[in-house]
Amino acid sequence: MNQEARIGKRIFLVFAMALSVVMVSFGHAFAVNLLQNPHFNGDLSGWNAGTSTYDAALDATGVSGSGSAQSVFNATQPSTLLSIDQCLTNFVPGQSYYFGGKVYMPSGQSVQGTGAVVVSWFTGNDCATGFISYAQVGTSFGDPTGIWTPLDHAQVTIPANAASVWVSGQNGIAASGTHQTNFDDMYFSDTPPTPPAPVPAMDEWGMMLFVVLAASGSVYYLRKQRRAKS
Repeated sequence: MNQEARIGKRIFLVFAMALSVVMVSFGHAFAVNLLQNPHFNGDLSGWNAGTSTYDAALDATGVSGSGSAQSVFNATQPSTLLSIDQCLTNFVPGQSYYFGGKVYMPSGQSVQGTGAVVVSWFTGNDCATGFISYAQVGTSFGDPTGIWTPLDHAQVTIPANAASVWVSGQNGIAASGTHQTNFDDMYFSDTPPTPPAPVPAMDEWGMMLFVVLAASGSVYYLRKQRRAKS
């Protein structure tokens, strides 16, 4: 095998290794999530927002250009407000899924409240007809405020006769008054969630391999150019 062939083989091997690492890296960076715009990147598109608004200043992971859904509930008695919701039909009936999100309740509010993520399933494909059952994860009254609280992922098995799943964020209030809850990083997926990455990126090993690949490619190209000129 001549020198040029050996260099070509090395470049191919390095490229194959780098590609495998990159694929693993991207697999960790993105969790399977059936929800549209789950991190509220720039707006509330994909969601029925009701009275909720986009809060550009508050993001659960501090990602620039992202934000959260802000729900302000003015109530005359203890009750719960539907803050955001989304109807899903792109799931497999009978399969298990994980759901959850993160909630933020500012400190110093005059009334205690809660934040919850609720999933309900229906026999109709409109998230309104033929209610079957529901499940939820949420905070409790008196839980810490002023921090993002992750709602531990819950696993549910969707009934075989379900045609739609309704995913919602709900703002609860303990008494008459005003209560704010923000929602972010919502998910409904067939695998447990992974933290969202600000920028899709490979890990340090992937970066090292790509540096090696780039250097090897440059050397090979320069040698080939010299041969062509001689």
